[in-house]
Amino acid sequence: MRHRGWIVFSPALLLALLLTPVAIPADTTTPEPKNPRAHQGEWPRKIRMGEITVSLDEPQADSLEGTKLKAHGGARIQKEGDTEPAYASIWYEAEVEINRAARTVTMVSVNVTRVQLPGAPPARQPRLATRLGQVFTHQQLQLPLDDVLASVKIASHRDAGPPKLNTDPPKILFAAEPAILVVFDGEPRFRVVEGSKLERALNTPFLVLHDSSSSFYLDGGTVWFRAQTPTGPWTKADKVPNEALQIATRDLRDAGIASSEVEQAKQSADKRVPKILVATEPTELIVSDGPPQWSPAVPGELEAISNSESDLFRSLPDQQLWVVLSGRWYRSGSSDGPWTYVPPDRLPASFHKIPSDSPKAAALTFVPGTPAAREALTDETQPRTAAIKRSDAHVSVTYDGDPRFEQIVGTHVEYALNSPDQVLRIRGKYYVCDKGVWFMSASATGPWVLADAIPEDEIQAIPPESPVYNTRYAYVYDSSPDVVYMAYTPAYLGSYPWYGTVVFGTGWFYRPWWGVYYYPRPWTWGFHAMYAPWAGWGWGFGWGPAWAGFRYGFGFGWGARWCGPGGFYRPAFRNVNITRNVNITRNVNVTRNLYGSGANASRTASAAKTGTSSITASKAQAAHTGAVASHTGATSHTKGVSPQGAKAKAPAPKAHAGGHAGGKKH
Repeated sequence: MRHRGWIVFSPALLLALLLTPVAIPADTTTPEPKNPRAHQGEWPRKIRMGEITVSLDEPQADSLEGTKLKAHGGARIQKEGDTEPAYASIWYEAEVEINRAARTVTMVSVNVTRVQLPGAPPARQPRLATRLGQVFTHQQLQLPLDDVLASVKIASHRDAGPPKLNTDPPKILFAAEPAILVVFDGEPRFRVVEGSKLERALNTPFLVLHDSSSSFYLDGGTVWFRAQTPTGPWTKADKVPNEALQIATRDLRDAGIASSEVEQAKQSADKRVPKILVATEPTELIVSDGPPQWSPAVPGELEAISNSESDLFRSLPDQQLWVVLSGRWYRSGSSDGPWTYVPPDRLPASFHKIPSDSPKAAALTFVPGTPAAREALTDETQPRTAAIKRSDAHVSVTYDGDPRFEQIVGTHVEYALNSPDQVLRIRGKYYVCDKGVWFMSASATGPWVLADAIPEDEIQAIPPESPVYNTRYAYVYDSSPDVVYMAYTPAYLGSYPWYGTVVFGTGWFYRPWWGVYYYPRPWTWGFHAMYAPWAGWGWGFGWGPAWAGFRYGFGFGWGARWCGPGGFYRPAFRNVNITRNVNITRNVNVTRNLYGSGANASRTASAAKTGTSSITASKAQAAHTGAVASHTGATSHTKGVSPQGAKAKAPAPKAHAGGHAGGKKH
C-alpha cells in the first residue's frame, strides 16, 4: 500500500511478520547484493523470515557502556509478491561481546525497544518489536568495533536540531537555449602568468585569460570564447593567442588529460554554441532546451519541466513554481521571482506522491519521509573510519606569509586566514584537519604529529558561519601505540542533515584570502549541486551533451578549493563528465571515502569503511584501499591559485579573508 510516496504496512504483511516462526536457518542471513558503486559488503543484511525478507541496515550506535549497547537503524521489509518494500525505523538495546583483537562487536542478546513504521496499528508495534528482537538475537549480528566507537563519538556531539544553515535564495537565472554559467568569486581579478604576456583570472575555476589588447579569452575545451570584458558578452573566438593555447594544453597535461580526449569531444553531433552567462554573486542557472515544457508529475496536482534536467515543478491549480537547489526548496509565482525559501516539512503533499520511477525522482531525496530521503539520511549518519599509521602520517601546511589567525566569534577557536588548509589555534595549541585526519603541533608551522585527541568541546562550538565549520564532523575516537583511529561523516564534505532531508553547503558566504596568493572558501551556489542515489552529490555548470568538451576548460591547473575537502581541487578533475542528458556534472560525491585516496592512501593502516547503508560503498572496498601507495604525506597547495605561474604584478591586495561573513549567503 502506498501512502504519500512511501510504502505502508498492509494487514497481510503485518500478519505475516507476527506469525513467522523465530527458528530461522543460519544460512538465510546474507549480505545485500552489491550496489552499482561498491564491492560486496556486510551490510545491509538480508534476513529471511518465511515469505518475508528483512533488509537490515547496520545499527548505528548511540551509546556503549561496558557491554550495554544502545543503537538505532532502519530496515526494508518486503513480502513475497510485493513490488516495493516497507521501511521501518528500529531502536535497539543489546548485550554485546567485544573482541578488540578482531575489532568486532557481537550482539548476543537483542531487545528491540521500539519499531516505527507507517500504517501499522500502534497496538501491534510492541509485538512486532518483540518478534524482531528474537530474530536478531538468533542471528548474532556482528558489527565492526570501529563503526560502533565512531558512532558513539558522533552521537555524543549530535545537535538536538538541524544546523543553523543559511536558506536565502541565490540569484536564479533561466535560459531557454544552451548556456554555461561561469562563476567568479567577486569581481574578476587577474595576475600575469609567469613567462607569458597574458594574465589569468584567479577567482574562478574556469580558464579565463586577458591579453594586452584588452581582449579576454575563455577556454571552452573544444571551442574558445572572446569578450571585451570578463563579464561578457562572450562570443565564439575565431582566433586565439598561441600563448593561451599553450597554457590550456599545459593545464590538461598537468591534469593527466590526453589530447585525444579533447579531439574526441569535438566530434559531437550537436554543434550549437552555448551562451555564456557570468556571475559574480551567488547564482544558479536553470537551462531548458527551448521554452519550458511541462508534463504531469502527479496528475492534476503537480507538473514537472520535461526539457530540463533541473528539478523545477509547477503546482496546480495555483501555478506556483517550485525548484530545489543545493537541496533547498524555493517557491515563486514567476521565473522572474522573487523566490521564497520553503522548509521541506512544509512542502505540499503532492511532492510525496512523485513516483519513484519518475524522471524527476531525484527530487524525492529532498522530500521528508520518502525512501530516498531516508536513504540519504541513513548515509549521512554513517561514519567513514580509518586507522591512521603514526609512522606514515605527514602533513605540509602552507601560509601566504607569516601565519595570521582570526577569532571565531563566541568560541575559544581561531583559524588561519592566510592558508588553504584548515588550521585551528585553540588555547595555545595548533590543530590541522587534512582530508579527515587530525594533526597537532605546538607551533603554527609544525612539526605536526597525529592528534590522539582534539579539543572536542571547543571545535563543536564552531558555528556554520565560519569557513572551518565542517571540521566539527571529523573525529578522533581511539588510538594505539601504532595507529590513531579517525572518522568523519559526509557533513565534513558539505552534506548536512536538514529537517528530514540533506542539503549541500552551509549557504553562508566566506570571504576568500587575497594576498600574494588567492585561497577561496567553500561555496554553496553556482555549481548546480545535485544528489543522486549511489553517487551522492555531483556538480555541474550548465548545458551538456553538445558540450562534453567544455569540461576540458573547467578547473584544470587551478590549485585552490571551492567546495570543501571533497570539492574542486587539483588534480582531481578527470572525473568531470556528463552524467545526465543536459548537465555537465562532476560527480565528486561526498559518499566516497577520503581515507582511501590521495595522501591518506599512505597514511592508512586500514580504511575501516566507506559506509554501509544501501547507498554507500562497502567496507570491502575500503579494505583494498588502505596502505599501499608510496605517497609520503599530505601536500597542500604550495603556491595557492598560481601553480602555473600567476605572479603578482603589483603589491599584494590588502583585502583579507574574514571569519563568518555577517550572514551573507554563498
